[in-house]
Amino acid sequence: MKKKTLKVGLAHGVFDIVHIGHLEHFRIAKQNCDKLIVSVTADKYVNKGPNRPAFKIKDRVNFLKSIRYIDEVIISNHETALNNIKRVKPNIYFKGLDYDKINKKNKNNLNIEINALKKFGGKFFITKTKLRSSSKILNENFNYIKPEVKKFLRTLNKKEFLDNLKKNLFSKQKKKKNNSILLTGEQILDYYTNVSLQGKSQKSSVISAVKKNTYKYGGGSILVANLLSEFMDNLNYFVHGNLNTRKYLQNYLINKKNINLIMSGDKVQKFLIKERFIESYSKARLFQLNQNQKFYNFNRQNEKYQSRFLNAIKKFQNILIFDFGYGYVDDAFANYIKNKKNKFFINCQTNSSNYGFNLFSKYKKAEILCVDEAEFRLTIKNKHDEIEKLIKANYKFLKNYKIFVVTCGSRGCFVLKNKVIEFIPTIYETTLDTTGCGDIFFSTFVYFYIQDKFSIREISLLSHIAAGLHGLSEGNKNVVKKNYFYQSVQAILK
Repeated sequence: MKKKTLKVGLAHGVFDIVHIGHLEHFRIAKQNCDKLIVSVTADKYVNKGPNRPAFKIKDRVNFLKSIRYIDEVIISNHETALNNIKRVKPNIYFKGLDYDKINKKNKNNLNIEINALKKFGGKFFITKTKLRSSSKILNENFNYIKPEVKKFLRTLNKKEFLDNLKKNLFSKQKKKKNNSILLTGEQILDYYTNVSLQGKSQKSSVISAVKKNTYKYGGGSILVANLLSEFMDNLNYFVHGNLNTRKYLQNYLINKKNINLIMSGDKVQKFLIKERFIESYSKARLFQLNQNQKFYNFNRQNEKYQSRFLNAIKKFQNILIFDFGYGYVDDAFANYIKNKKNKFFINCQTNSSNYGFNLFSKYKKAEILCVDEAEFRLTIKNKHDEIEKLIKANYKFLKNYKIFVVTCGSRGCFVLKNKVIEFIPTIYETTLDTTGCGDIFFSTFVYFYIQDKFSIREISLLSHIAAGLHGLSEGNKNVVKKNYFYQSVQAILK
């Protein structure tokens, strides 16, 4: 007698808070197959918002194994079920009702999974069970969203906001020409060198260590280019350097096809390198070594770069400048561009290399100017008073900027526009590494601002989310992807 072939079903998800909706989903799935396998997303690939998952992968797997409808539980070490679909080769792949309205023509994660499924002759099945949301349960009942954030979110039209965001990120319609951006700013490389401490020398106070490995990431304006090239396909990047610089830079650009490099023509021998030495066991930062800094303190050697940049901006309306204070934009040049008709979006930074010598007050005009709290206080010479009070007291000076933004780290940001000051709280409390978070915040802010589809409050929220996602990984290791970004926003708004 011929042995009966089992019909294998596969379901996939995070399953952080398993509720009645999940149980119904598994029950219907089991009715339509002989063996039901459930694939669970590993912790590092969960993109459901701040402080998620609520339960670690071991706990989620053990709980799912206790459900009678499930025959086997496997882990997915990927953000999708693609690898497990290839491994299991299921006859049926089950998803819940919330996946029924996803565009089956777009190149999204679900369609990639379905295409792989079809290669093995498998079928896609939607269980018509009542929709419930783990994210909503956590957000509303377990304080995964801070009270001030919940209060802020209630002021938004969530459905309209999400629909607008989805259309903006995934629509195939061509972007308007005036939505293009010309980006410039110092090219920086962030090195993360892990070391193992051996102890103190017998003869001196020197601490000895063994170098283990070094990870290299694009920072400064390179990080900005990588983020914006994920959201848009027409980014123009004005680079200090020549053809040799272009070849070297390509190693650090992710979406090269979306970036049009415009070279200044200068002979750039080296990039600025910021190397952070990290104790591999505790992950504590020991110290930072800045390399090649002398090549960036041009003095008058930046005139060629500046003249070619001024020529380049003639073709663009939106000019995005990241001023890290290493000589690209001096006071005289900053004063000169105030007479230009372009819209300038400027992030002016003070850091350990130029503390007190790169104040945003050198810019007399900007569409948007963004600084962090320390930079703001340094410029106006006030260390203690509340930020909102200081903004009001300095309005006469700040009115030179159509929009003025002060970021305050884990607290949130203040935005001044048309004499109105708004505070928008940050979303993510947990951050692994803040390196580049401010750059991601402002890049996102500018991108959504020039779309002319979102309110300042919505733009600020999106910028906080992008910066928070960036801070969940070391350095500039991961660039925030559109799908990941949208899913995270969606989870927070539930």
